[in-house]
Amino acid sequence: MHRSKRVALLVGMVLLAVGLAAPTIAAQTGRRSWPGRFSRPQLQAAAPRPGSPRHVAGPAAKLFRQQRYLVPDQAGYERGKSLAAARAGRARQQARHDASPKVGPPRIASGGPDIGPNWQGVDDATVTPPDTTGAVGTTRYIELVNDQFAIYDRSGNPLSTGGLQAFAGPGATPDVTDPQVIWDPGTKRFYAVVLDFSGYVGDGTENDLYVLFSRTASPNNGTTDWCKYFLSYGEFLPDYPKLGDSSAFWMIGSNLFAPDYIGSDVAWISKPPSGTGCPPDDSFHFGDLPGPLTLDDGSAASTPVPANQIDSNGTGYVVASPDSSDGDPHTFVDTYTVTKNKYGNAVFGAPVRHDVTSYTMPPSAPQPGTSAELDTLDGRLTNAVVAFDPSTSKTALWTQHTVAGGAGSEVDWYEIVPGTNATLRDGAVADSSLYVFNGAISPDRLVSGSTSRYGDTFVVGFDTSSSADDVRIQMVSQWANKPMSAFADVYDSPGFNEDFTCPTTCRWGDYSGASPDPAANASSNHGVVWLANQWNVSSGDSSDVDWRTYVWATHPVPYVILSSPTAAFQTATQFGVDWTLGNQATAADVRYRRAPWKGGFGGYSLFQSQVPGSPGSATFNGSPGNTYCLSAQSYDSSGGQTRPWGFTGERCTVVPLDDRALGASSGWSRKSGAGFFQNTYTQTTGLGKTLSRGSIKARTIKLMVETCPTCGSIKIYWNNVLQHSYSLHATSVHKLVYLLAAKFKSVKTGTLKVVTTSSGKLVIIDGLGVSAV
Repeated sequence: MHRSKRVALLVGMVLLAVGLAAPTIAAQTGRRSWPGRFSRPQLQAAAPRPGSPRHVAGPAAKLFRQQRYLVPDQAGYERGKSLAAARAGRARQQARHDASPKVGPPRIASGGPDIGPNWQGVDDATVTPPDTTGAVGTTRYIELVNDQFAIYDRSGNPLSTGGLQAFAGPGATPDVTDPQVIWDPGTKRFYAVVLDFSGYVGDGTENDLYVLFSRTASPNNGTTDWCKYFLSYGEFLPDYPKLGDSSAFWMIGSNLFAPDYIGSDVAWISKPPSGTGCPPDDSFHFGDLPGPLTLDDGSAASTPVPANQIDSNGTGYVVASPDSSDGDPHTFVDTYTVTKNKYGNAVFGAPVRHDVTSYTMPPSAPQPGTSAELDTLDGRLTNAVVAFDPSTSKTALWTQHTVAGGAGSEVDWYEIVPGTNATLRDGAVADSSLYVFNGAISPDRLVSGSTSRYGDTFVVGFDTSSSADDVRIQMVSQWANKPMSAFADVYDSPGFNEDFTCPTTCRWGDYSGASPDPAANASSNHGVVWLANQWNVSSGDSSDVDWRTYVWATHPVPYVILSSPTAAFQTATQFGVDWTLGNQATAADVRYRRAPWKGGFGGYSLFQSQVPGSPGSATFNGSPGNTYCLSAQSYDSSGGQTRPWGFTGERCTVVPLDDRALGASSGWSRKSGAGFFQNTYTQTTGLGKTLSRGSIKARTIKLMVETCPTCGSIKIYWNNVLQHSYSLHATSVHKLVYLLAAKFKSVKTGTLKVVTTSSGKLVIIDGLGVSAV
């Protein structure tokens, strides 16, 4: 649903308590001021609150209950919807040139996204619409809807379910709605927000945003595993809250009504410290915009959406658009930067314009078997994700909204460079015979600890319907600048939707969820996106609630996983290379590049060409003293053509230098024997004997030795600087043992020397692994 709010966090109370400077914001031309009676929200720990039950009163509140989101000009909105419907009725609009074609029967077209783990989500027979949203973490998937929550493991097994009121926290009323949840790879926590609209303008009650974060990465319940607070807005309603973050803050954008629209706002709260405790409310830095958010042309911004940040960055981003509920065309969206000043407070940058294809408010979507249509909203943005895109080498923000187009409505998406004027890509998910609506977008970026991969492919999940086709959940994907996939059917409704919000326009949406997987396989060529959306059971009567939800994961395109080599240092010249194909991939290339022990990498050479892999394997014959980095590319076959889908990241391994490559002082013996690398080794029992090798270029060097009950000890030097001292003693004999000799942050050039530090005890050196990575 949508609610508008004005966030004034406990700035007075907290900032005075901890002696902080007031929040600052970059100047914006024509910035308006909040109404004088608007008092900034207060951040407080969630706790039971005494008093009589709060209630919603007045015509604006009744409209909110019926429509479930508010617009600045209700009469203009209704005129705009009528105009959009008339345009759609006169002639179906032509889909944009980059729109996806509709597929026929339910199937996954070759080259399109597949369906991984999937399950029916939670629902609630007492409210509508579901406001379906979800986020995936390393071990959990969190789904929030009206008015339920669910915590699943990554296979879809429910670990905890319950009411959204209980999830929001002590003191929340039954009037909770508009849930949002994101996963933050930086702090390894989930963050959530829930609107409590129990009061409305002048009735002596209040509206709140409940804000929560998980104590750990793996919450098991909706109560004790979360830290819970709330922002109190008094009589002002923070409608349609949207949740995003930066490395420093989590942020909530909303539209504020009292009961008329007074502007759009972004609240910010500092992220909690590490640990599983719940910090006191006065330990947080928090605040909000000092006035309504404005666009670059000075007009009012609508529905600000902070982006869920995947790559940790001190700069966060918010995207907003002009209000489209009046039916007028618009041609841009704006982004804003959010940074932290020396006082720990948020600083909002001036709006930056991004020109996009003209868009207008969409008409409602028809269904077969009923005159009741489905609400497609008013052109507002509904989600945003910001992440690094390796295909452009830029940090990009993906966002989308439902607008007029296609058969009546389409989902327009944008990939923009926030904080600059650049629009990298934009397009439409559209069809000439289907209404497309209720979308969510996410790139496939993987960030988990020090591991970061992918981000050049995205997925859009959405609903479709027409006068001849019941609602379907579908999706599309796109890799870099390649063509968008065909529609991939995810889940079909068995009949039309008609509930107590009809008879004319039935509430639907108001949004869906999409998030990148932080635990996707890091040895693939593409990541994974998890989505959640709405479908419906066949309507029984107009007084029931028909909606249901569905959760699924997807690989955006045909993929390959390079599963070996796994060892960073080999003990033989031959080693295995293994790969597995998925999502209709039919073949793989495997390539490699090589760096000799005293040189850099050369170009790529092909090891395997378009070979099958279910799974596939081959033996690689290496040469001593080389680093080999291998990567694989997936292919699929469609329409008689074989198409490549990009290479994985590299798996690197080292074939060591033989002991014979080390220069020896007197007192060493060169020996041969089974079980040693290349069947040779070098040994001594003398004190102060040295082996060395100069002109090495490496980041990591390991010495291969034998350990045994009678073995002695050594020291290892790099450019005559001691690196390590080792005892080679062991309770039994072990050959082909690697010891770390030296490790650097970048490639270094120098001489490695091994010196014996024992007398009369055996020292056996078998080889030297020199790694360029």
